[in-house]
Amino acid sequence: MAVAPVPYLMTRTTPSCPRPKGRAVSKNTPWGAVRGSEPLTLISHFRERRRTGHGGAGAAPLQASDGGNIGHPGGSTPGVVWLASFPKSGNTWLRFLLARLLFGPLDSSAELDRRIPDVHPGMPNTQPPSYRGHVFLKTHWMFDVAPMRRWRTAGAIYVLRDPRDMFVSLMRYTKSTTPSERDRLLASFVECGGSLPLYLQFGFGGWARHVESWLVRAAARIPVHTVRYENMLARPKAELRRLARALELDVTDAELEACIEDTRLERLREIERRDARNAAGCLGRLAQARGEGFTFFPNGRAGVHRDVLSPRERGLLEAQFEPWLSRLGYGSAPSARAGALPEGDAMPARSTILPTGARRP
Repeated sequence: MAVAPVPYLMTRTTPSCPRPKGRAVSKNTPWGAVRGSEPLTLISHFRERRRTGHGGAGAAPLQASDGGNIGHPGGSTPGVVWLASFPKSGNTWLRFLLARLLFGPLDSSAELDRRIPDVHPGMPNTQPPSYRGHVFLKTHWMFDVAPMRRWRTAGAIYVLRDPRDMFVSLMRYTKSTTPSERDRLLASFVECGGSLPLYLQFGFGGWARHVESWLVRAAARIPVHTVRYENMLARPKAELRRLARALELDVTDAELEACIEDTRLERLREIERRDARNAAGCLGRLAQARGEGFTFFPNGRAGVHRDVLSPRERGLLEAQFEPWLSRLGYGSAPSARAGALPEGDAMPARSTILPTGARRP
């Protein structure tokens, strides 16, 4: 089904963050939860886990969840597996990895768009390839926003990244380089509860609400497999093996290594440069729109906010996200280490969605 284009990419920022008309917004949360549809908070989620015996007193901090193997159905029918993240969290990189893992080598972002479409610019006219009956779609939506309900959701792969590093990536993307431009972007981001006006308009929510929607509310209803951006940098083979296991996909070490080699940053920049010459695919169109010298794939290292953000900027972001930084294992202290973060399942086990013991089609 075709989806109308959504101009969600931020090109200009403003400190104004208007609330949606006709909707009562709770004053008890900085993320603007709508009354009558209050999201389950992490605190209440952990209390419920203690009450029911899931996790006990050591349930916090929240860690990356396997959410049950996405490869084992329990009788569910085919549907969409969402590759979800808040913007600038590493979704495109994992999208390349997943497309390579499931469907083999690819040499253009146009091919990526066909294999795992991005729902926001609009779906391709051709049916994307399926993996055991399921299709994979990229999104920045929060879980279960109205446009998502046109599909039957079978599961999700969620990309999680330190929001301070995500903000640095957002600064770079919006070309907010001068002090006044940085201040303006940060003011808008904080005023909008860890988001931008257009992000709120198109159903992305703020960073904290986005994480909660997938790791708490979605994980209570569907299988959700979490991939940490930092772990993909520090130990890509182990993280990719976890993902393959969640999909019930048998892969050899050689296949994993080939997948990682084909999607290393230098290789993706090469694809980006080639696509930019004829505006092909998502990378080519974006490269032409952003101008000469722009690359979608910088070094992408973990903890970059410590070198880029001022103490004031870090403080404002950490004040915005402090409960979540600690619960997700990132920590707000400047000395908190970068690199690989702990693994673990902090969510109730869920049924799975693909056939047991299935092999690569």
